[in-house]
Amino acid sequence: MFKIKPILPCPSIKEQVSFYESLGFKTIQIYTRPNPYAVVSYESLELHFYGTNRILPNENP
Repeated sequence: MFKIKPILPCPSIKEQVSFYESLGFKTIQIYTRPNPYAVVSYESLELHFYGTNRILPNENP
């Protein structure tokens, strides 16, 4: 079975992780250096986030 693990941009790792925790996700890992990065999971679903200031919500890739 293949697993897809999306890697999504976000302006604030701390706020993103806090939001997903409020939805019931568990934080797997948070990295602050050299690049902000976080992994959260809910049952078999796993989401990855990288921090960047170059995105605008209405222009999210």
